[in-house]
Amino acid sequence: MKYFRCTFVQLFVFTTCFVVANELQPLRDARTTQTVLSAPLVFEKNIGQFDTEVKFLSRSTSGTSYFFTEQGVTILLSKNTTEHSGLTEEVNQVERDEIASHSLKISFVGANTHPIITPEEQAVSKVNYFKGKDPSKWKTGVSNFLRIRYHNIYDGIDLVYYGNGKQLEYDFVVHPGADPNSIRIHYEGSEEALALLENGSVAIRTSV
Repeated sequence: MKYFRCTFVQLFVFTTCFVVANELQPLRDARTTQTVLSAPLVFEKNIGQFDTEVKFLSRSTSGTSYFFTEQGVTILLSKNTTEHSGLTEEVNQVERDEIASHSLKISFVGANTHPIITPEEQAVSKVNYFKGKDPSKWKTGVSNFLRIRYHNIYDGIDLVYYGNGKQLEYDFVVHPGADPNSIRIHYEGSEEALALLENGSVAIRTSV
């Protein structure tokens, strides 16, 4: 059973910790791991590192990625299903990981098809992409933000995504005169019917 409450650690922080791990003392390893796991949820702005349809992206250490588009958010759940036993019979040949994934999509019925999406509260962190050997194709200093807002997704209603600790949450901001009954959420990709829990959370069963 999966809930839309996932941990996120930005890519460059995780990568940096992985590269230098062998040079750290055990105590520093533990502190670094704790720092990474406690990093706040952030939203990375697309400046050309993703498909143009994606406006913002979030990632989590649990293997979940969130792709925010004008039509809603696509959630890609991933899980490593490999049972490692060390090296294979071939010397220095490491076993390949097997990754299972499941895609979910959340959209808003009858909503504005081209809402303006703006970031709010810039984070101190940055992300760098060094793909290939051509520096002109690298993306450096990509900004992260703590919130993103879909303006007027319904008439007089904004949609705000943010992190509450390690959890992804969202609020509908209903301005005076707007009708909250116009809000309709469509979930696509669940393997079974949605379940409403006692605390008001929506439970969705997935393959991973």
